[in-house]
Amino acid sequence: MQNITKKTKNKKLFKGITLTKNASIQMLHLINKNSKNKGIRLNIKKSGCAGFRIIMELAQEKKEEEIELFQNGTVLFISKKILKILEGMEIDFIEKDFNKIFQYKHSNKKNHCGCGESFEL
Repeated sequence: MQNITKKTKNKKLFKGITLTKNASIQMLHLINKNSKNKGIRLNIKKSGCAGFRIIMELAQEKKEEEIELFQNGTVLFISKKILKILEGMEIDFIEKDFNKIFQYKHSNKKNHCGCGESFEL
């Protein structure tokens, strides 16, 4: 597990989001399924009983309001508006029996719903 901590070329790196090795491997696997994919877009939306939900999708380009973050060869696109909200988050990829899921652990969350789908800050 490595935390984003340094700058390389013109790419901005952020200290507040950590990808585990398993998460990086799975993200790269998904990105590489289509040559048009450039990275993973992270976002949040109001949802669920606790307030917010993390949205992750494949991204083919960076939007104007986003910054690019790099870790373990993985490119993350995140809106500048939500960067502080995601600070302190760790993303892991869990495989248990037949279930495979990205798991988000957030050090700043106050509460989460019973199923783990949403959180409160």
